[in-house]
Amino acid sequence: MLKRMLVLAVLAAAGAHAYAQPSDIRRTADGRPDFQGVWEARWRTPTERPVEADGPIVAADKADAMVKAMYDRLRAAGNQSPDEDFDFGPLMPAPGGGYRTSLIVEPADGKRPLNQAAQDWAKILKDNTDRAEGSEARGLTERCLRGAGGAPLGVGADQSYRQIIQTPDHVVIWMEQLGDTRIIEMTGRTRPDAVVSWLGHSTGMRVDFIMLRTEASMFESACHEGNHGLEGILRGARVAEARVTREQANNQPAPRDNP
Repeated sequence: MLKRMLVLAVLAAAGAHAYAQPSDIRRTADGRPDFQGVWEARWRTPTERPVEADGPIVAADKADAMVKAMYDRLRAAGNQSPDEDFDFGPLMPAPGGGYRTSLIVEPADGKRPLNQAAQDWAKILKDNTDRAEGSEARGLTERCLRGAGGAPLGVGADQSYRQIIQTPDHVVIWMEQLGDTRIIEMTGRTRPDAVVSWLGHSTGMRVDFIMLRTEASMFESACHEGNHGLEGILRGARVAEARVTREQANNQPAPRDNP
């Protein structure tokens, strides 16, 4: 299914605060709001509300304890490596003080209301997490073939820069992560159904919206197909398989090897 989204939603996800008046909006030569520039969306606020949060907002003096408890839980479940590598950015500030505990604000519980198809897909992804027969068994992002440039455009703590380029008919969003490029059609035209892409087809509307730009620069993504990280994953899987084989043959735990 082709994915469609509004430019407003894309830009709102870039993470910034609006303080200027409409007359202060920078505009293009044809009078449209000018969003061109490099944007940053570096938040470690999770998409869904974690169990450690008591509500949609956490007080500033309790935020560190909540984040520590959340990552302690992830480490205990074996889902965080290396152990201490989690300080990628701040939590997203909430209006009136404190910090948001999730990017989702509706439904009120901060959770995605997954339908059956989404639940089935989530189970497939979970069941395939540990597959490592070959590089083809790993995900496209891990193989450096596709980043997070599809809809919806999320907020992450790593590789969070996006560059926006505008023409009279299109808005282009170039992602730091893997160089994904979203081309958003602003004229209402749609592609033929036979023309599909990993990033889907986006259409937008024009609105006045004010955000803050960063002075940072865009860099080439360090992720390339055949990267050393993928090699390490596959090698580690072979070491684990050999260990299990020895344990079964000797009926006793085998010594641990370093991949």
